[in-house]
Amino acid sequence: MCETLLGETFSEYYRHVNYMYYMSDEANQMSQTPYSIRFQKPMRERLDRLVAVTKRPMSFFVTEALERGRSIETLEAIYLEEAAREQARARELEGDMNRGIRQMSLAV
Repeated sequence: MCETLLGETFSEYYRHVNYMYYMSDEANQMSQTPYSIRFQKPMRERLDRLVAVTKRPMSFFVTEALERGRSIETLEAIYLEEAAREQARARELEGDMNRGIRQMSLAV
């Protein structure tokens, strides 16, 4: 027999959760519209660089440009600088970790 979960059997609970997921997924799909855009080569190269450096999907940057009115220059300034700061911080942490390992090995 199914175990009771909050006064419902598990199968009733699962069916309820599935329905709610379906409804929220349907609402998300209705709020998003697929698009197709052709970029000239220089713009595509700039977007490709943003995608490669930030590891974000191209659709993120296209949405930022269309919904927030941000130019490619603004996107590059914001997200490339953010990526550079994250990389610098990662190098700094790696250096701290290496110094800590050396100090530990000297103490032994």
